[in-house]
Amino acid sequence: MRTKTEYLWFNTKKRHEFVRITDDVARVVAESGVREGFALVSAMHITAGKLDLGPWEQIFYAEFDGQRRKRVIVKVMGE
Repeated sequence: MRTKTEYLWFNTKKRHEFVRITDDVARVVAESGVREGFALVSAMHITAGKLDLGPWEQIFYAEFDGQRRKRVIVKVMGE
């Protein structure tokens, strides 16, 4: 089983903010070499080495405490 863990760091500018991280998570999945498995952002499926999202699905980080550096942990596991 292959695994890859990466930390996404960013700063929020407002107290309440939504940050779109879909492209960052997709990049981590592509770099992981995992062809089938899970990306633990919220149990997203990976098919043929890519995130298996519907046409309208996106991944967001929701901030409700704002205005400081934040970290999101992305862990990809699979074959």
